[in-house]
Amino acid sequence: MQDIPLFLVFLREYIVQKTLVSSKQFEAIKDIIVSFLIAKRGRYSSSFLNSSLIILVAIAIVAGPIIAENNLFSSTQQ
Repeated sequence: MQDIPLFLVFLREYIVQKTLVSSKQFEAIKDIIVSFLIAKRGRYSSSFLNSSLIILVAIAIVAGPIIAENNLFSSTQQ
């Protein structure tokens, strides 16, 4: 019975310590991602958007006929 309060104190300290370490690691990773995204909004944002649009159009041109041929909701059965 005497070990239960000691265990609860240890458990609380363990959880607090792990939470602090995990949150610091999460913030470090998040800072890297945010700095990368902010850089994309800067000098090269227009070329980034243009190339993204070109890639999206190319995917639509390539995948469009495939999706149209394999349409499961089509009313005509062949």
